[in-house]
Amino acid sequence: QPDGVPQYRHTSVLLDLSNRAFLLQYMHINVTETPIIPYEYIRYYVYSSNLAEISVVGDVVGPAFPNMPVNATSLLNLPMDSAEQNMFNFAANFYTLWYMRLTNQKNRLMYRQAFHHLNVALQRQLSFQNEDGSF
Repeated sequence: QPDGVPQYRHTSVLLDLSNRAFLLQYMHINVTETPIIPYEYIRYYVYSSNLAEISVVGDVVGPAFPNMPVNATSLLNLPMDSAEQNMFNFAANFYTLWYMRLTNQKNRLMYRQAFHHLNVALQRQLSFQNEDGSF
């Protein structure tokens, strides 16, 4: 593992293969040739630490939903220590349930996990409530 802090970037590309449709988009990855900043001690990135990951999914929202819990950490690599991120977690799990129901992908285990995480997120949100009822 190289030193440094990981930086995550996400680029979505829609490939429409129906009715001989064709879409071509170049993937621009913003990495300079050399990590050296002239006349500076710091670097843009650590040598030999570049890493890319490509996934192809047959659904627009497919990569987000197989893992439970769906939260700010698993989707956006953000910490979960504020009321806003807690509400994001609640909404993400709610929309996971809704999406699974609409696409007829009924899975008892995923439903159970999603409802558990909805309950936990709601209880956590209530812990952020002030005495005057505000959050």
